[in-house]
Amino acid sequence: MSRKLVLAMVVITVLFSQTISSQPLNYKLGLIIQSEGVHNLDTGLNYTSIQEAIDAPQTLYGHTIFVEEGIYYEHVVLNKSLSLIGENRSTTIIDGNHTGNVIKITT
Repeated sequence: MSRKLVLAMVVITVLFSQTISSQPLNYKLGLIIQSEGVHNLDTGLNYTSIQEAIDAPQTLYGHTIFVEEGIYYEHVVLNKSLSLIGENRSTTIIDGNHTGNVIKITT
């Protein structure tokens, strides 16, 4: 098999597997990889979504939630007074699919 055909098959497989995945995506160097995650810097706990980190009973007022670069497909409700920090303003994205408010603050 030619190298181009093998490369094309690998790219198609990666793209297809990512389309059926519900995990946030991250784009680096033209490749699609899973995002690294969301971390409560005060407790050391890790989460797969921003809202999960906010809603966790261990997340208390005044804590800092650090969001690694990637695309997070969710709507976020901030119902606690805390710091929400993205790793990079250009590559840490909350995508609300053009519906409603992406971030709602209720505190």
